[in-house]
Amino acid sequence: MNEVSSENLNFYPYKIFEDQGELYLYTVNQSGLFKIDNKTIAILNQDRKEYTEAFDNVSSLLDKQEFDELLQKMKDVKFIESPENDNLIKTQLHKEIEKEISSLTLMIVQECNMKCSYCYGEGGEYYDKGKMSLETAIQSIEYLITNSKSEKLLICLFGGEPLLNFDLFKAIISYCRSREEQTGKTFSFTTTTNGTLLTKEIEEYLVNNKVTVQISVDGDQNTHNSNRYFDNKIGSYEIIIRRTKNMRQKGLLTARATITNKQFDLVETFNHLHELGFRAIPMSPAFNLLSDDDYKTLTAEYYRLIDHFEHLIKENDYVKYSKLSILNGFMHRINKGYVRSLPCGVGRSMYAIDINGDIYPCHRFVSNKEYILGNVYTSVSRREAFLEEINVDNHKKCGNCWARNLCIGGCPNENLMSTGSVGEMTENICELTRNIYEKLIKVYLRLTNEEKERLFNTKNNLTVVSKV
Repeated sequence: MNEVSSENLNFYPYKIFEDQGELYLYTVNQSGLFKIDNKTIAILNQDRKEYTEAFDNVSSLLDKQEFDELLQKMKDVKFIESPENDNLIKTQLHKEIEKEISSLTLMIVQECNMKCSYCYGEGGEYYDKGKMSLETAIQSIEYLITNSKSEKLLICLFGGEPLLNFDLFKAIISYCRSREEQTGKTFSFTTTTNGTLLTKEIEEYLVNNKVTVQISVDGDQNTHNSNRYFDNKIGSYEIIIRRTKNMRQKGLLTARATITNKQFDLVETFNHLHELGFRAIPMSPAFNLLSDDDYKTLTAEYYRLIDHFEHLIKENDYVKYSKLSILNGFMHRINKGYVRSLPCGVGRSMYAIDINGDIYPCHRFVSNKEYILGNVYTSVSRREAFLEEINVDNHKKCGNCWARNLCIGGCPNENLMSTGSVGEMTENICELTRNIYEKLIKVYLRLTNEEKERLFNTKNNLTVVSKV
């Protein structure tokens, strides 16, 4: 007897996609995608029915062998509810929560030489202006070494504007290099800067020490200068472009563009930054500056950007489409397909350390003193409570959302800023996110096996449940 023949047909949540005349099943709990036909649809319509009744209802379309084979395939891909599958999901989630820390963002200076319109860090000061001491930096590094079993550790040198404390910047890297020899661990380094303080000396140091550098630049001159300016309201575009020329020409810089209603043409922004020679171009909206009407425009522009992304893939323009960091990241989530409950590595694999040695889930929380998890001079005591708070399974609005395993409840800090809760997104952001993923899933379905292998460096992940 088939091993599901004595059970009710209880399916986990799903969504049906249609593209180019074909039907596909998307399983919400694991982000699985499966090509299906009208026979599978008929079985899906038997959800919550007993086995015998379900077969009787579809017997005009399938014989018993076909029926049993389809059910077994569904059980094999963990689409049919069972204690075994429930336990497997719980085990996967537990492993996710137990992920160990492997990176730190050090707020080496909570000051900035600019006054950008959308800054979430209160002018880079995070309500606590000052510079980190070498003692606190060393204590933070030792905390990471002691509390991580990983052999590869990452240090992000952040601010404010981190180059305002370049002496500490260099001292941290020097100290980490000395500890590599003593601990057997290896460090890598990254920094995000506004680029206005770059000099030949700093550039040579960053290159020689293999520091990954991200520059905040929002697009063309008018777009950038409308939001990213100095205290005197003079824009920073010209000085950034001049001072980053050498590193851009060598393909050593990432451009992080913040999207506002000053410029919603995402394709134009991407093309402009590509022509400037940036090696990767993540783009993200400043949600705190958007109106309800802005979201309608932004959705349409994301659609245009996704169409452009697909065109570049079809044209095999790897150099260009690989730079669309956010869309590539979203597509990898669609392709990988596994159980998730926590967004990024916030509060798990990464912490941020402020100038006082206080530990936060990430750099975006440094203004929110209520989210201090501990201190590098003592210990972390609120990690578990924070992870429970951001677990998407505990988000009321996410329970019935088909995109919950892709979105993972959104950025906790953006949620906090917009709704007052790390576990609740605004409806505008929810709708935008669902629209983006729905369009990207359809792009994914149109990719050939060869295109998937190029994009993901892996084999085709699309499984056929029943042949058409």
